Amino acid sequence: MKAHVMKLENNYVIVDEEYFNEIKKKAEFNQERVNEIAEERFLKYVKENRKIWKHFALIFIITTIILTIRLFIQL
Repeated sequence: MKAHVMKLENNYVIVDEEYFNEIKKKAEFNQERVNEIAEERFLKYVKENRKIWKHFALIFIITTIILTIRLFIQL
């Protein structure tokens, strides 16, 4: 049985290899889940902002058309 040393906020804890592997596996699983959540939220953010930019572009195009028409009417 090998012993592993883990440093936790200035405290050292000595654990056996099996317990160390268990903690490591949980930490890796948690990190994977955090990455999945981050990716989901990023994609949701991109999709929501895409709608906003489409509306902004549409408003810009309509405003440009209206201003162009007003310019030609004044001439």
